[in-house]
Amino acid sequence: MPDWQDRVRRELAGAVLEAAEREEVSAELAAHLEEACQALLAQGFSEESAARRALAEVGDWHALGANIAAAKREGKMKDGWKWLVLPGLTATLVAGALEMLFRALGARPLTVYASGVPVFLVCLPWLASLPLAGALGAYLSQRAGAERRWWLVSSVFPILPFLAAVLLALPVSLLLDPHLTRHLTPAAVLACALLAILLCGLALLAGGLAAGTALSRRSASRS
Repeated sequence: MPDWQDRVRRELAGAVLEAAEREEVSAELAAHLEEACQALLAQGFSEESAARRALAEVGDWHALGANIAAAKREGKMKDGWKWLVLPGLTATLVAGALEMLFRALGARPLTVYASGVPVFLVCLPWLASLPLAGALGAYLSQRAGAERRWWLVSSVFPILPFLAAVLLALPVSLLLDPHLTRHLTPAAVLACALLAILLCGLALLAGGLAAGTALSRRSASRS
């Protein structure tokens, strides 16, 4: 019997594939050829004839490899939507809803000053509730079949809009408010804003880690 893995690698040597994709595609094609060859042997064909017929089923190797790679990329994009985007957006909406809830309940935000200048506001009850949003993002991501790295990113996804707002609003604030530029350097304002983002990110990540670890243990115990 031929070494299908080696044969497929040689046939796909000129295909436009990344190294990781090439190995993955080669393994799948080799397994397919092995199955086809075994089926032909079961029908009474000789090894040489079965191998030749199995290879004849492939046709254009480069086109086949490119089609499989394209299908895999499309699958990864769909998986990314299920594993990251939908859970992350849900966690972001929950975080925003919690903030509005605490404001409606009259929770007073804490103002953080730098050199006597208010830099940002943070609602401590909302900050304490962020692990719930992070846990939800991780839970939805893991339930969709995501690996650890995906559900961890999903748990901290809500900081992305906050980060974008800081990066957009900070230059505008420094340009429009001379008071800021007289008392604070842009680096100081950025450091304070990033500190707020870090606090929110850690709170979200704590919830994500707790939820993900609990789900992993539950799955392991069921297994």
